[in-house]
Amino acid sequence: MEVSLPKQLSGPEALESILFELRKKWRMNGRFQPHMAYPGYRARVTLEYYPAASFIPAIEQTVELDTAPEGSVVSQTATVEETVEIPVRPPNQVREESDMPTPVLTQDEQGNNVEKWVKRSGRVPKNKVKGGHVHGGEPEVTMVPTAIPVGKEEVTA
Repeated sequence: MEVSLPKQLSGPEALESILFELRKKWRMNGRFQPHMAYPGYRARVTLEYYPAASFIPAIEQTVELDTAPEGSVVSQTATVEETVEIPVRPPNQVREESDMPTPVLTQDEQGNNVEKWVKRSGRVPKNKVKGGHVHGGEPEVTMVPTAIPVGKEEVTA
């Protein structure tokens, strides 16, 4: 018999759940598919993190990465802006949706209560592939025609 323990999320768990949501959202973007290749890139990611029911202050931070050779980055007019909203949910729901172990109270062979961290086997997260097809989630690859502004013209990709 297992009883779920509603422990708060640790800092690393919160970060992993954020990264999980970003990967899930951006995986659907055609620019991050395996057949795409880049000599480098420049990226700006802004994080606004507001802890629920906590005395820990909020975080509003922008991280800029630049791995591209000088002068090779596409102009700012060809950018895609994406906002990923992550709602407040119970900690164990966040863990399960992010494919992380959840804390449970169970009994050992001697009948003593023992806390364990269990990864729910048999449950396929909404964005994981099992047996070659997606269970309960969005298709793994979706290509959507996109209009990319280039100067005064528009090019459809």
